[in-house]
Amino acid sequence: MVRWLPDRLLHNLPGYALRANSGYMGRFGGMRADVVGRVAGIGAVRRWAQWQLLEFQCGRQRQLDATVNFDWGSGSPAPGIGSDDFAVRWDGMVEAPQTGAYVFSTQSDDGVRLWINGALVIDNWTLHGPTWDDSAQINLVAGQRYVLRMEMFERGGGAVARLYWRKPSDISAGSPRNVVPQQYLFSQVVPTVLSVVQSCTDLKTLSVSFSRPMQGGNGKDSAERKQNYAISGVAPSGLNIIDAVLEPDGQTVTLTLNKLLIAGNSYTLRVEDVRASDGVLIDPNPTLFTFTAGAGNGLMASFWNFDVVSNGNAFPTGPAAVVRQDAQVDFDWAAGSPSAGVGADSFAVRWEGFVEAPVTGNYTFWTQSDDGVRLWVNGNLVIDNWTLHSATWDSAAPVALQAGQRYSLRMEMFERGGDAVARLHWQTPGNPVRAVVPSSQLFGCPGGVTIDHVRLLHPGVGLTCAPADITVQACANADCSVLVNEAITVDLLASPSGVYSTNPVVLNSGSAVVQLRQTSPGVVTLDAASRAPLATNLTRCFAGAVETCQLDFRDSGFVFDVPTQTACKTSADVVIRAMRTDDTTQTCAPAFTGTRTVNFWTDYMSPASGTRQALVNATPVATSAPTPMPGS
Repeated sequence: MVRWLPDRLLHNLPGYALRANSGYMGRFGGMRADVVGRVAGIGAVRRWAQWQLLEFQCGRQRQLDATVNFDWGSGSPAPGIGSDDFAVRWDGMVEAPQTGAYVFSTQSDDGVRLWINGALVIDNWTLHGPTWDDSAQINLVAGQRYVLRMEMFERGGGAVARLYWRKPSDISAGSPRNVVPQQYLFSQVVPTVLSVVQSCTDLKTLSVSFSRPMQGGNGKDSAERKQNYAISGVAPSGLNIIDAVLEPDGQTVTLTLNKLLIAGNSYTLRVEDVRASDGVLIDPNPTLFTFTAGAGNGLMASFWNFDVVSNGNAFPTGPAAVVRQDAQVDFDWAAGSPSAGVGADSFAVRWEGFVEAPVTGNYTFWTQSDDGVRLWVNGNLVIDNWTLHSATWDSAAPVALQAGQRYSLRMEMFERGGDAVARLHWQTPGNPVRAVVPSSQLFGCPGGVTIDHVRLLHPGVGLTCAPADITVQACANADCSVLVNEAITVDLLASPSGVYSTNPVVLNSGSAVVQLRQTSPGVVTLDAASRAPLATNLTRCFAGAVETCQLDFRDSGFVFDVPTQTACKTSADVVIRAMRTDDTTQTCAPAFTGTRTVNFWTDYMSPASGTRQALVNATPVATSAPTPMPGS
């Protein structure tokens, strides 16, 4: 186990620290482990594990863990790490000795998470005593290696971390779980292909996910070299890769094809001679990955045990109780439960994915619901009957769709009590008969909602005695001229410290304002991450027209109280206050008594330039900062 013992912890870009060091160890049994100690409370641990925002600095010690099978009791997991308030991450690969279904198990005290090939299969990120958690059955192929990551944190008391499994032969024999042995664990995460997914919107593109950050550029080992890829299948003939682009995350390559794939057909992608960012060659070389082109498979459905009405008609934002694939939305549950693990009353459901138009023309969408329902098509809310009612049909205004194109679709409903009904129907062009939207036209693949990036707007300078307003936006495009018009949950971060008035924040119309309070002077670095879906690009922050994620808090300064609706007015009464932080109460107090002379200057922020001049008490204001006086 390689244990990194940091002198300090810094919030940084998602995945930066560990990915940059992957592959330094040789390929031998055991897993690399990173131990982080002293975390400032459980909230900081949660942010680290969920968003991987810790950068590990100096003072490292390294070793391998042959297995993950620890009961540290009330002791320390490593030299230099305390017995409480620490976190551990194990990274590596696991090799399947048999083909078939596996069940992975963890025992933890406290929180634990386990990913297999990038899929979160165990998630018990809570405070608890020694607890066993089991994954669902996972199909693996003998001799193939899969990327594995396990994270745990310890808050206080005893500490336990174990990684077990049941192989296919164990399951068939009824044998108990057993520790994953050293011979099937590998410390180096070699570059390999994790998945190949056809785009839900551009049917000529494939998204290839690698286990490691890959080389970009024009070199012969680059993941952006189209000659390093080949695709084969029965039809169409003459299928070729015409472009390859490495996405900003460094681990995803978008391939563009010269022809459309045929839905339901199997294809094999050949990847060879590409290397990870640290020069490690893909293994095996070449890698062959077989996938099926997207055929209609229904919508992803998420169920919550949640009383919408008693929560102010808000939709739930936490983890769903049940997630499944529904071929179509055509349910009459009567007084029963919609699924195991979900109650018969007080539940909410969200279906999301894409709908493909079979012909060009105007479509009329219909819902039947008991109780409330909402429907979005292509990001537009077309049905909204978010009320308590018995089984009721609602129709949208006609929507123009193009044949063969896919449009994002989301349907939400809630049930308070009594019977429950949820149906999604449509009238296709020229057909007056209402019919259920068939599974052949519904696609539950990723991307029902796309976020280009999360944007934070802030003042640039704040006072320690008063919170600073932060505007949080979910941007649908690069310049943020279009906001995502659906409910998005965003986690906010302030480093090295700072407290948000609301965190996480739910953006119901693409934007929300929160307050950030920081009681010590200094620069705070802002960051954010959307939960589902994740934003395509990194967070961007602006103080006016200046792009910066740094907000400078000071103990004293000027506060300008500007009235609302001042646009197009010749003048406005602006109150200027010189404030400081009171040493005793930490509230805002006058910075001085008596009268002082104040120099003003102006600057355009949004837009970045202009020709109009500001006046204060009829005196023109300079357009550049005055030279500071000695001692000022």
